[in-house]
Amino acid sequence: MKNTLHTTCISTRLIALFLASALLGACGGGGSGESGGSEDGAQKTAAKVIELVSANLSWTAPVEREDDTPLVPSEISSYIIRYRIQGELDYTSITITDDGSNTLIIDDLTTGNYEYRIAAVDSDGIHGAFSNPQFVTL
Repeated sequence: MKNTLHTTCISTRLIALFLASALLGACGGGGSGESGGSEDGAQKTAAKVIELVSANLSWTAPVEREDDTPLVPSEISSYIIRYRIQGELDYTSITITDDGSNTLIIDDLTTGNYEYRIAAVDSDGIHGAFSNPQFVTL
C-alpha cells in the first residue's frame, strides 16, 4: 500500500511542567564558624519549566497497493505512525484502528526536530511500506 503523509500541521500548546529538584544546604561547620549553605539549613527548591507541544498530523488514505492494484478504503484496517526526534535510533509507534479518520494529534512532545512516517495495514494484515519521512520542527 502506497502511503503519503501529505500534510503535517503543527499546533503548539504550552504546558508548564515543574520539576522540582531539592538542593540541600549544608548544615554548617562544627565550631569552625563557617556555613556551607543557608544559615538555617533549610531546603531550597529550584523549578525547571519544560515546554511541551502537540503535533497535529493528517494524511490521505492510499488508493493502491505496492503492486499498483486498487485499494478501497474499506480494506484499510489500521495505520501505523512512527515518529522520532531526528538523530535518535528508535521510533515511537502508534497504531490507530481505521475509523475513517485521517488525522492524529500527538500530545506532550518536547520541542525539537521530528521525523514522521505512516503505513497502512489492510484487513488481511498485510502491512504496506512506510511513507517517505516528513520533517517538522516543534
